[in-house]
Amino acid sequence: MTASASTTPKRPVAEAQTPEQQRLEVELLLKEAVLSSADLGAAGSERWSWHPQLSQARCQALGALPVQLNPNHLVVAVPTHWGAEQRQNLCETAAEGPPLELRLALQGGSLGAALRSWPRVFDRLTIAMVEAGEAGGVLDESLRRLAKLLEGNARLQNQIQGAMGYPV
Repeated sequence: MTASASTTPKRPVAEAQTPEQQRLEVELLLKEAVLSSADLGAAGSERWSWHPQLSQARCQALGALPVQLNPNHLVVAVPTHWGAEQRQNLCETAAEGPPLELRLALQGGSLGAALRSWPRVFDRLTIAMVEAGEAGGVLDESLRRLAKLLEGNARLQNQIQGAMGYPV
């Protein structure tokens, strides 16, 4: 057994194997209802006629998605990074029509795919190391190595900048 394996904290329960188990695990952690990828795709094009202020263009601009029309309310999926202010603004915008019930949406993609969608923020090495860690089932170790590499690069940059400030 290596030193890093002995210091890695163990999960108190078995890792979630199915998307449904993952969704339930996230709900327990966040203490909030979460929609799965299947829930997001269940409604067809009729979703755009459910609420007068939630057109397809407006929802795309906001990042929200009508999911289900119930007798008393409309379930709308919102991104997990939305704060209370953004949720309140959506509810105020859609004041006419059925009341909204906002739920977080799990996209279900991989971390590597998420990083790849931000090429100006994450370099190719970072994305490649994350994808390799995901594929090999050793994402935690890949992230540790990536953190060491990035910290070392920052330290080296600071040393070079400091050395360039001294006269020769």
